[in-house]
Amino acid sequence: MERRCFGFLGGILLFLSLLSVSGTTLAQEVICRDQVPVPDGYVITEQVPNSACVTGYGVRIQLPVDNLLVCVYSPIPSPFVVIGGTDGTDTTTCKGVGRLLIHTASDNMMVCSNSPIPAGYGITYYTSERQTCLIGRVLIRTLEDGMLVCSLMTAIPNPYVVTWVGSGLNCGNAHQTYRINVIQDGISVCAQSTVHPDYVITKIVQGSYCGSSKTYTVNQVLDGIHVCENSPIPAGYVVTWKGTYATCGSSYQSYRLNLVQDNIEVCSASPIPAGYVITTVYDNSPYCMQSQRYRLGTPYEGVIVCANSPIPAGWKKDGAISVNYCSVFQGYRLTRI
Repeated sequence: MERRCFGFLGGILLFLSLLSVSGTTLAQEVICRDQVPVPDGYVITEQVPNSACVTGYGVRIQLPVDNLLVCVYSPIPSPFVVIGGTDGTDTTTCKGVGRLLIHTASDNMMVCSNSPIPAGYGITYYTSERQTCLIGRVLIRTLEDGMLVCSLMTAIPNPYVVTWVGSGLNCGNAHQTYRINVIQDGISVCAQSTVHPDYVITKIVQGSYCGSSKTYTVNQVLDGIHVCENSPIPAGYVVTWKGTYATCGSSYQSYRLNLVQDNIEVCSASPIPAGYVITTVYDNSPYCMQSQRYRLGTPYEGVIVCANSPIPAGWKKDGAISVNYCSVFQGYRLTRI
């Protein structure tokens, strides 16, 4: 127990001492990785004996530089990538696990396929030939409008969307080729694509540009726009009508979105924006395909809300009340905390 307490305090004190070196950048220091986090932007280069650590071992950390070998379990800060490595036969430096060779990312660079891909880069080629990597390698390029990338990219960053799916690049047997474009109002995107904030899905078709996937038309959100049921609903908007529109196909219903405001009535399928409460519940609303419809409002001292209402931060329920305007739900009076 004494060693555990000493180890924990020793690790904390050592970590704090690292962060208080006259505001200067650390060169190389040792921390107890199991007790304190690796500071942002740092990498682990070695495991060393340290009696101040519970495990008896600490790790040596430093800021990354080009052509530096780091332990396999080290964080890899952006914009660094893995360009090579060693296996676990070196039993001293990282105690039996492999090491990774890191370098600053650049355009048209071959990196190991287990490397993080910094923002602004895409994968355009894959090979299973390892060379000095522990597994295969990929070619990274700077993203630009209209370029082709391999689908093994984990995400397509804003402001890009996927507009075509097929083959063409050497992406390996298990991966497709995507064309990416900068998002704009009215663009057609593949279902594999992320729909970015402030855009909504307004049309769905089984297109020929996305392989077996559906094609979505996306538009910038605006007050009163009709969207398909599978569309994201941007913050501050609510569903005020639910029905069917041919543009959304047979699988999805259509919603009308409006900006939230006091006393607006929304369908039960709608998100309830933060800071609003449900003050009335209507059954069998013709505006919501016979589902429930809610009246929303902003809270004030003593307001009666329905039991299915969210409770905004800073407020609390103060006793149940029988009301006739919340359908099957009881009412609650709100008071400030």
